[in-house]
Amino acid sequence: MADSYHSESRYYKQVSGLSTNTQDFIPSNGEIINITEVGGSSPGPNSTVIVAWDADGANNIVLATTSESRQSTLQSFTGDGVKVMRITLKNANAFSVYMGGYFIYERINF
Repeated sequence: MADSYHSESRYYKQVSGLSTNTQDFIPSNGEIINITEVGGSSPGPNSTVIVAWDADGANNIVLATTSESRQSTLQSFTGDGVKVMRITLKNANAFSVYMGGYFIYERINF
């Protein structure tokens, strides 16, 4: 039986005006991550929270929100040691805002 455990990745911070911040999670080769919940908090239409798999390649968006959002889901991704699960905080306002995103997942074969 494969080893597994539940974990989460949360990224909340003050984002300067007209800037983007990211946080990456890189599963090892052969590691499976099963996303069970994803969410974000973005203060209005001039800011966006994006959670995406393979953000530098196919860019499979799991969540994109310009408000408060929390979604139950079941999406599986297999790591190759290169592809990333990325939380992106984009602030298009001229002033800084506090925003963030998260995903809860099960790790298998790590």
